Amino acid sequence: MKKGLLATSAVALALTMTSAKAAEWSMDVGGFYTVGVGIMSDGVYSDQSIALVNDGEIHFDPSISLDNGLRFGAHVEMEAQTGTIDESDAFVKGSFGEVRIGANDGAQGKYLSNVCPTFTCGDDGFFDRTGVNSIDTNGKNSSDDMKISYFSPSFAGFGAGVSYVPTDGDDAARISSDVDANSFEAGAGYSGDFGSVSFSAGVGYYHAGLAAEETNFGGTVSVGFGGITIGAQYQSNDGGDDTAFGLGATYDTGPWNFGVHYADGLDDGGVSSDTWNAGLGASYALAKGVTAGATLEFGDDGTDDQFAGGGFLSMSF
Repeated sequence: MKKGLLATSAVALALTMTSAKAAEWSMDVGGFYTVGVGIMSDGVYSDQSIALVNDGEIHFDPSISLDNGLRFGAHVEMEAQTGTIDESDAFVKGSFGEVRIGANDGAQGKYLSNVCPTFTCGDDGFFDRTGVNSIDTNGKNSSDDMKISYFSPSFAGFGAGVSYVPTDGDDAARISSDVDANSFEAGAGYSGDFGSVSFSAGVGYYHAGLAAEETNFGGTVSVGFGGITIGAQYQSNDGGDDTAFGLGATYDTGPWNFGVHYADGLDDGGVSSDTWNAGLGASYALAKGVTAGATLEFGDDGTDDQFAGGGFLSMSF
């Protein structure tokens, strides 16, 4: 009888300890899924006038916080369409700042941002999601190559970070590519409010070593007031041989968002390359994490005129 009680007590104690230990960890699961349908016309896709968008990711974020203030965790992004891992890294965070190691974005773009209407900017619109020319005004970086990064704590709205990609190697092992091997990134930014006016600015620098030996500088600034946000972006690659700038404005009122943006590619230290993108759009928040919108995009890749228009539905969870 006593042996049975002792065995039962041991099992209960083990389960209790396991539950307590497991409860110290938190696991956040989120992501997004965006679909879109519209029409498109350009020199490459002239035989395919229907544009479809199907893009989604699942994000896993386990973390644990210790009594001494340290926090450990990881971030993993899985492509919903293919089941492959897109980005993944681990971190330790404390009063000293944050150190991250893994295949994720670095410091160059952390403090850079674009002001664009929903579903038109960066990788949100028809142009970029379907492979048509889209101008990147934030500049080049080492993308998801393996790296080590440090980000400082925020001091009165100021923050900074650095990243280093040490070696090249096997892509299947998530090691850096030849182009980005021995590369360095740095970024800094400020964000703050002055009464009813919000202000943010950021700069980023990227130097690719070994095969590329190229440098890139980017800068952004935005001002917001009364639901209106106006922003500008600029990036220069290899001392001005390849540059781009962008302008954008959005207006938020209740669940609605309206906006316009324009981006222009420049070559040879400021001479127009006849490459540009523009877009306008409107979106409506149907529910928490559910947004519907319509967009029009225009552009020129230097050879052919481009056009796209249609509607999107996005779920963020």
